[in-house]
Amino acid sequence: MKKVMLIVGVVVLSIITGTWIAFAGPTTSSSTTNPVETLIQSTTQPPDSGIISCQETADRAKIKGEKPKLGFAETRAKFQNSQDADIRIAGVTLVDTLEKVDAVMADDDASLDATMGALLAMKLAWTELQKACGKHGIDIPNLPASKS
Repeated sequence: MKKVMLIVGVVVLSIITGTWIAFAGPTTSSSTTNPVETLIQSTTQPPDSGIISCQETADRAKIKGEKPKLGFAETRAKFQNSQDADIRIAGVTLVDTLEKVDAVMADDDASLDATMGALLAMKLAWTELQKACGKHGIDIPNLPASKS
């Protein structure tokens, strides 16, 4: 009886699909079955919620005209649960900033300084999210220029 030992330590990660393909050992086999076939294990990891939110943000930004209302709590939670620290920080900051902008814009008594400060903070947060998502190949377009 012949024993076959196979040790393969290769892990391939696909960030885009979130799929892991793992080959691992050791194994002992005396059968004629191909030992590599018995070692292949494929585990599908759910995609990162922050990366999903990056793509949703990019898609939403490309909509022309009236956009559907953003669910702040749901979007914030997706960014908060991201495994990527840059996306997590930039996403949560952007959502929190958008909530503040919403409040300032709804306040008829808000000063010009408060309004401009909120809009500047939004632009900065947007830029940080563009950078973080861009590291994963997701292109979030620039904010549209104001029409005069």
